[in-house]
Amino acid sequence: MSEILYNKLGINERSSTESGLYPTSRNSALLGTEHAVTDLRRVFPRLHPEVIEEADALINRGYSINIVDSLPRYELEESTQAKVDHIIEDLSPRPDCLDVLLDPDIHPASACWHKMAKRAIALHTLYNAGEVTSLGEYIDPDVYDKSLFGGKSAAAVMLEEKKPEKAQRIVESYKHFVTMPIDNTKDRFGLTSRDYLAGVIDSHAVRSRAAVAAAMAQRHLQSALGRKDKKVVSASLACGAAGPVYEMAASAKASGINFDKIILVDNDVMALASAASLAEHYNLSSAVEIQRKNLFKGKLTDYIEPQSVDVVDMLGLFEYIPETVKLGGMINYKAAEAFLRSAKDIVRPGGIIILGNMLKARPQQVFFDKIWPKLYQRSIHKVLAIIQRAGYDLNDVTVDVPGREGVYAVYGIRVPGYESRPRGIANGRHHLGLARWIMHLKY
Repeated sequence: MSEILYNKLGINERSSTESGLYPTSRNSALLGTEHAVTDLRRVFPRLHPEVIEEADALINRGYSINIVDSLPRYELEESTQAKVDHIIEDLSPRPDCLDVLLDPDIHPASACWHKMAKRAIALHTLYNAGEVTSLGEYIDPDVYDKSLFGGKSAAAVMLEEKKPEKAQRIVESYKHFVTMPIDNTKDRFGLTSRDYLAGVIDSHAVRSRAAVAAAMAQRHLQSALGRKDKKVVSASLACGAAGPVYEMAASAKASGINFDKIILVDNDVMALASAASLAEHYNLSSAVEIQRKNLFKGKLTDYIEPQSVDVVDMLGLFEYIPETVKLGGMINYKAAEAFLRSAKDIVRPGGIIILGNMLKARPQQVFFDKIWPKLYQRSIHKVLAIIQRAGYDLNDVTVDVPGREGVYAVYGIRVPGYESRPRGIANGRHHLGLARWIMHLKY
């Protein structure tokens, strides 16, 4: 296994024992020179020029920014992928875009998925779109009637908290969703529901985001974990159906690192019930601890032991937290940095916080705005500023940007507490020769 890097002296190929790094026949490009920036644009045409320029500037200032190549979990045939891209680009500006693409008579699965697009379970389909036969495969619809919340089922909790008609409608929509077959009917463009669900840029992007986060966690744990038993406690904040959390645990186990406890925190009982069912598919039920909590009421330490968690995952949460909110119409409350600061209270010394944020400049923006729930897209510089204001040392932050899609940046914040520093850091300063690489990852 090898890792290929560019530096100013040319290609430097060195051995690597780090899990998830794979060689590639395609040349990698190192930022820092005009030629390299041009080369990077050629290698990753979806990566917005603003992102490349920003990454280049931050690297030259000493920040650990990596443009990474996450090998696709699923790939459509090249001609099919090109057709999906063309249709999305062509139809996105049209007012009837979603009516055409999500016609329930032609694409019932896509139409059903779109109705749930604002709920976390919709991501479960995108993570697995290349292999599943139904939108919610691996999730048992009966789980919503199981006693999981203080002797009550998710369905019972919904009935307590919402009007009966609305509660029943929500529960039935989940059961319908998880059993909805992914149809193979072709539309007038010759594309199926699966082609769209697997091939749109945001579907690729959420899969690569999960892969990059899992690799980041695994590298950190291999480097930092000093306990001989190598048992890990993780906490996923706003966990949703938790598929990427379980994938992360499964990947780490292959390297001898066991997730002894997986704390799943969410306020949505339907999402938590889905996660409980999915845990059975991954044989992780015994490790899972479900916490139904509103993350923005009270302290995290009210239900998670202080300094007890090795990996805090807020991969799909941070971009939904506003930078500033007004309290009482007058006080500007720094919500994002306050929440990030509070997360440190539950991290074990030597642990890591992993978060994701959609980039401000990204491809297929018009289509994204039509189909996805509102979130706060941010530049890398903006997120780093929030992290710094939250009290973290930017020397302890690594940023990985999956270059194929150019949609997300994944941030790893190391909490001090161990002697050895991970790669890319030397004597408290960023070692630029190792910070400027393209890594080739496999999910």
